[in-house]
Amino acid sequence: MKKLLLSLVVLSAGVAQAQWTEQATGFAAPSRGVNEIDIVNENVVWAVGYDGAPITVDHPTADNVQEFTRTVDGGTTWVPGMIDLGGDATLAVNNLSATSADVAWVSSILGTAGGGQLYKTDDGGLSWNFANPTGPTITTPSYTAAASFQNTVHFFDPLIGIVQGDPTGNGTKFEIYRTTDGGITWSQITGTALPNAITTPAATPEFGYNGGNVSAGNFFWFVTSRGNLYRTADKGLTWQKNTVPGPITDYGGINFSNVNGRVHFSDVTGNITTAIGVLIATTDGGTSYTRYTTADGGMTWTNAGVYTDGYQNMDFIPGTNVLVATGDDGLQYTSAYSTDLGATWNTIDGGTQRTVVAFLDGDTGWAGGFSQDATQGGIFKYTGESLGLPSVAARTQFSATPNPTTGIINVANADANISSVAVYDLLGKQVYSAKFSAMNQVNVDLGQLTTGSYILKATSDAGATQTIKIMKN
Repeated sequence: MKKLLLSLVVLSAGVAQAQWTEQATGFAAPSRGVNEIDIVNENVVWAVGYDGAPITVDHPTADNVQEFTRTVDGGTTWVPGMIDLGGDATLAVNNLSATSADVAWVSSILGTAGGGQLYKTDDGGLSWNFANPTGPTITTPSYTAAASFQNTVHFFDPLIGIVQGDPTGNGTKFEIYRTTDGGITWSQITGTALPNAITTPAATPEFGYNGGNVSAGNFFWFVTSRGNLYRTADKGLTWQKNTVPGPITDYGGINFSNVNGRVHFSDVTGNITTAIGVLIATTDGGTSYTRYTTADGGMTWTNAGVYTDGYQNMDFIPGTNVLVATGDDGLQYTSAYSTDLGATWNTIDGGTQRTVVAFLDGDTGWAGGFSQDATQGGIFKYTGESLGLPSVAARTQFSATPNPTTGIINVANADANISSVAVYDLLGKQVYSAKFSAMNQVNVDLGQLTTGSYILKATSDAGATQTIKIMKN
C-alpha cells in the first residue's frame, strides 16, 4: 500500500491532531505499515507490521515481514521486535493474539505450500517458542498435512483459546483446536460439535482464509471459500454453520476470483443469535460493492443496497452499535463512525491515510499508519470525543432523501439545526453550497447537476458534520 506524501500529511495535521495523535511504532524501515492491532487494555497494545512500500521496478514484490511492536504505556512509547518463527524467514505471519504485556500467540503459514506453525512468547516478544497444539487426544501432529493451512489463533482470555485451520485434504472437518489451560494442552473439535465442510467438487473443497475471522467479546466467526460462515458462542467448544446460503459464493476470492467480502460483528445484544453485523461484498473484483446487514449473527443477510462509501477497514466498539472505520470517502482519506451499520457515516477527520482500526471502548482506540523511520509515525491513537457514550451511539443522524434524486433532496436532522449544506463532485470540486438559520430540515435543489455520484456534506449549528454519498439521476 502506498504511503501518503509527507506534504499532504503536514497540510492535514491541524485537523488530524484534534481527533488522532500520531505515535511512532519504532519500525526502522520507511513505509512499514500496520495490518493488525490487538488491544489488551488501555496500556498494553500489540501490533503487527507489514511491507507498505510502493511496488516499483526496484521493489517488485512486498517483503515478507516478521515484525511486531508493543506498548505498555498507552502508546507513549512503542518498542518493536522480531517474531522469530524458528529462524524460518519464509513463514508468513497471519495473526497475533495477545493476553498480557508478556504473552502473545502468532499463527503462520508457509505461503501457498500449506501447513502452519503456532508460536508463543512469554517475555513480551524477546523470544518465541514453537507451540503447535498437542494433547492426550491429538494422535496426528497438528497442521502437518499439505492442505492444512493454519488460518488464525485467538484467545478469549489468558486460558481459553482456539487455533483454526483448513480441512486436511478432502477432510470433512476444519482443523480446529481448543485449550482451556493457556495452551499447555489442546483438544481437537470433532463430531457434532463442528458442522462438516463442503468437499465436492474435489477441485474446489471448502477452506478458510487468513484474516477471515472476526471476534466480538466471547463470540467468534470465520468465513469460507464456499460462501459459508461458522460461528461459536461458547469460546470454541461448539460451532454453528449457516443453513441458508449466504449472499456471496466466496468470502476470499480464490474459488470465485471476482467474489469476496468482509464481515464485521458487534456483541451489543449480548447474544450471538441476535448479533448485528455488516458485510461489504463485491462480485466484480472490486468495481462495485454491496452492503448487507444481519440481525441474527450472520445466519441470514439482508441486501441493504449499493455501497459507494470507501470505508473498508472497520471495527465495532465493544458493547455498542458504533462502527468506526478508515478509508476514502470519495474526497480524501478519512476516518468516520456509523451507528446504523454503515448506512451513513459521520466524519471524524480527513487527510491522513490509515490502515486497520481497533477500539477497546469509546475512548480508547488505535488506527494503523505507515512509519517514516524509527522515530516518526506508524500508528495513531484516538484522542477525540468519546464514541461510546449514549449521546453518540443514539445521536440522530442527518438524512438526505430521496436518494437517488432527480433534483430536490431533503436534508434533515431531528436533533439539531442545519447551518450549511455543501455538495462536491467525486474530484472534490464544490458544485453547490448554501447556508441556513434555525432550520432542522431544508430542501436542496440539485436539478442543475449532471447525472452521477456526489458527496453531500451537512453541518449543524454546533459544528457537527456528516457526509452522505448521493446519486443524481
